[in-house]
Amino acid sequence: MTQRKPTYEQLEARLAEFEEITTVLRNGEADAVIGKSDVLLLRLRKVEQKLRESEKKFRFAMEATNDALWDWNIETNQTYRNPRHATMLGYEPHELNASQDEWDKRIHPDDKRLLLELVDEHLTGKRDFFTHEYRLRTKSGDYIWVLGRGKIVEYSDDGAPVRMIGTNIDITERKKTENSRELVTRILQYSSELGEWISIIRKVLKSIQEYSELEVAALRLREGDDYPYFVQYGFSDEFVQAENYLCERNKAGDIVRDYAGNPVLDCMCGNIIRGRTDPKLPFFTQGGSFWSNCTTELLANTTEKERQSRTRNRCNGEGYESVALIPIRAGVEIIGLLQLNDRRKNCFSLELIRLFEGIAMSIGSALERRKALEEVLALSKFPSENPSPILRIAEDGEILYSNKAGLELLAHWNAKIGEKAPEKWRCLIKKMLESAKPGLQEEEEEEVKDKIFSVVILPVVESGYVNLYARDITERRKAEAEARDAQQELIEQQRHEKENVEAELAKLRDELVKTTRLAAIGQVSASIAHDLRNPLGSVRNASYFLRRRLSKDEPKASEHLKIIDQEVARADQIITNLLEMARPKASHKQVVDLAEIVEQVFGQAKGIEGVRCRTSLVPDPFMVKTDPNQLRQAISNIMSNAVHAMKGHGEFLVEATRDSDYDTLVFQDTGPGFDPEVRDRLFEPLITTKASGTGLGLTICRQIVEKHDGTIHAEDCKGGGAVIRIRLPRQ
Repeated sequence: MTQRKPTYEQLEARLAEFEEITTVLRNGEADAVIGKSDVLLLRLRKVEQKLRESEKKFRFAMEATNDALWDWNIETNQTYRNPRHATMLGYEPHELNASQDEWDKRIHPDDKRLLLELVDEHLTGKRDFFTHEYRLRTKSGDYIWVLGRGKIVEYSDDGAPVRMIGTNIDITERKKTENSRELVTRILQYSSELGEWISIIRKVLKSIQEYSELEVAALRLREGDDYPYFVQYGFSDEFVQAENYLCERNKAGDIVRDYAGNPVLDCMCGNIIRGRTDPKLPFFTQGGSFWSNCTTELLANTTEKERQSRTRNRCNGEGYESVALIPIRAGVEIIGLLQLNDRRKNCFSLELIRLFEGIAMSIGSALERRKALEEVLALSKFPSENPSPILRIAEDGEILYSNKAGLELLAHWNAKIGEKAPEKWRCLIKKMLESAKPGLQEEEEEEVKDKIFSVVILPVVESGYVNLYARDITERRKAEAEARDAQQELIEQQRHEKENVEAELAKLRDELVKTTRLAAIGQVSASIAHDLRNPLGSVRNASYFLRRRLSKDEPKASEHLKIIDQEVARADQIITNLLEMARPKASHKQVVDLAEIVEQVFGQAKGIEGVRCRTSLVPDPFMVKTDPNQLRQAISNIMSNAVHAMKGHGEFLVEATRDSDYDTLVFQDTGPGFDPEVRDRLFEPLITTKASGTGLGLTICRQIVEKHDGTIHAEDCKGGGAVIRIRLPRQ
């Protein structure tokens, strides 16, 4: 057993005790030495007790925490992992092997080399500890991001690392947030540029496509009465030519208009641009977007009325299953849409759609600012007539000019023409003129009493001054704040609803699969059972008459007939089990003593000569309301499996505990435990690990337990052996 290295303080204390004993020996005080030894032994026992308690507390803390903790014995390569590791990856605690090899298989191939290098550097003393962000494969095959940390906590006497402990924390949401924030920051940066608008949109769409890994990213913008594709990546030329325009036209080629004179726009794109959406339907959002992860199913399961209009279905015809259409708004007006397509299913989530809605809002705001700037520049030729503030400020901060509307801004600054602008504006103006970049502009917001102004600063470098063009955006900011608050509230509400629905759906889906399979097997089994029982009866009768006719000097034939009888009995039991599974009997509940039931079953069991049955019941007697025959059958099936697993030698333990709502029955044996490959399917029909087993015993147990509104599951015992745990609601 590897010993921990004592600390410096512990070594000093031991040295002092040794010197004390040596002094006593020199003085010939043998009794004192013996007394001192007793004291040392007592201290040693106390230290060992404290170590055991400390280890127990440590294990309890590992079980209780919400972090994924691990404890690695480097010498044996054995690893303990608390249950959070399994649940973090989508497993039940008993489903996941905690071995180091199993964990290594789950590390993303692109992350494994660096992670192993960091661990090795720590093991060789080059690092005090290791920490790294990497990806792990979940039960569904997807990957999550974790932050892994570890540190050596124990060394051998020769200084070799013996034990390392650490944590793995799920940071997937944080990584998603970081990537989303990076995307939004990049798009905001592009949107503030003064270059050609088409080149800016190209960079925006390319960033969206790279982030989402989708086949198609396209943007429609208003052009006259229609909304053609302004920029697109991923569509074929044939698709763009066929779908470029949305306006419906008559036979003469003229645009069809509605009663209000607006052009009639076709397809789902037209719905989004016209705002024809219903957020009560799952494929529309509160933000006015459309999304589908399978357009084939959507078209098959919805009507044109639900989809708000007739759709061309060209996206689906081209094989695009995942489609998202996001409105682009300038203020409250929809001026275009962002379109994202992919031939794969299930490319979108509600969170991703909300991210794209935010990006579309940024694109719309950038378009609105550009339009406003163009209007301001047009009016700047006649500044005195402009209803919005226009100022001119020199490089040193002197205010050179203000139109009448700008006097409100000057009053807020407590300045006049010929005086200096506030320091904030002087620094900004000086910086812009010094950079001397052509086409450079800045936009700042200024609060003036109860108004908010958006101030665009355009430098005139060669003349050494800047022009300031301000617009009142108070109402727009209020509307945006209200929309953000409403959207955030909706996000939280839908996130909670989604989590609850997903958990319930997963549970129901699993139960539906098991129930459907069980019902199908039961129906087939019932018909087969009747067809088999008649010929079995004939075989049994034939064996009986043959035995009567045999003489005593034919032992070999008699032995063969005995085998026939045994196999007929076994086949008959299988048929009985099949019929019980296909047509389970109704429960007739009464209060029974669990200990008596166990004693009866054990007394009737076969091959138990070397098996000891023990009960631990709290309270005792343990009275439970159940169908005694069905409970007896369930315990008999469990006990039979246990006796077979222990090969007729070992201990079968029955434990029962009670809380305010449930009775918990635990059946434990000292056999080899369950095969991990079949443990999670033990209660399904025809699943068995025994050469002569039918695979129906535990299925019938499950039927009986579920008929009592309870649950049953299998797990391995930490100290070895198998455990079947049943929970029954108290009645």
